[in-house]
Amino acid sequence: MLKIFSPPTVNTTKQIVCCYCNRTEQTIIARITNLDEHDCERVVFPQECFFFTAPYQAKLEIYRQSALGVLQELIPCLELQIPKSR
Repeated sequence: MLKIFSPPTVNTTKQIVCCYCNRTEQTIIARITNLDEHDCERVVFPQECFFFTAPYQAKLEIYRQSALGVLQELIPCLELQIPKSR
C-alpha cells in the first residue's frame, strides 16, 4: 500500500503530490520547508521513495553524510510534482 505523507498546513487547496527517490546507498534526512507554520522531517532509506503533499512554494532539503561532512541539497517541490493522471 502506498502511503503519502501530508504535513499539516493551513491551506490544503493548493497542495501538490510529490515524490523523491533516494537512489543512493545512504540513509538521508528529507526536510520539507516553506510550510505555513513549521517544517517537517523524515528519514528516507536507501532506494526508498518518499511521497508527500506540499504547497507549491515548498522546498525539499536533503541532508546526507559525506567524507567532507553533511551535504545539503535544496529542491523546489514543483520539480518533484507527480503529474495528475487523466
